Amino acid sequence: MLLQTLPRFVLALGIGLLIASQASAISSSPIESALQRLEAAMAAHPDDPDLEWAYATTLSRSGQADRAATRLERYAERWPNRRDDVDFTL
Repeated sequence: MLLQTLPRFVLALGIGLLIASQASAISSSPIESALQRLEAAMAAHPDDPDLEWAYATTLSRSGQADRAATRLERYAERWPNRRDDVDFTL
């Protein structure tokens, strides 16, 4: 199962890191800018599980474990076929 989910996880992490690195050039808080861009992308594409995953992992990496856990729970509820992908140890 891990090998099947690894590419999606790497993609989601890459999206978060790419957004954060691009945001650092224009923002004093690259993580906050990345989160804002992910929120805008999720508003435009609300049914994209990879964006939800990227948002949750970016929240986790920014030290917002409570918000990340809430988003991961939402992810597991909305996409039950991907529930095994969720690691609740943040």
